[in-house]
This record gives sequence, C-alpha cells and structure tokens, in this order.
Amino acid sequence: MTKAGRQSIRCQVMSCKYNDKGECDLDMIQVSPGNAEIQGLPGAETMCASYYEIGGK
Repeated sequence: MTKAGRQSIRCQVMSCKYNDKGECDLDMIQVSPGNAEIQGLPGAETMCASYYEIGGK
C-alpha cells in the first residue's frame, strides 16, 4: 500500500480489522493515553484508539 505524500502506519496487531498485511489501512489513527498506572514504559503510555477488533460489534 502506498500513500503518496503521507506517512505510512505500520501495525503488528493482527486482531485489528484495519491491519492489512502489517500496514494500517486507515488514512489516520487516533492515539490516546494508555493505562495511567503504567507510565514511562514504551507501549504503555499510548494506545491506538482507532483499534477495531475483527468481528467486533
């Protein structure tokens, strides 16, 4: 997938319906604060709020 003039978004979350062979199929994502109890650890401070589970309701 090529998005001319835009950054690409890599995704390793295979359960997300927007994951297209390791690339996020969305034009943009929303990043939100993660678990407030776990601070300073990569991946814990932020999360992809655009996640939608395959088969989710």
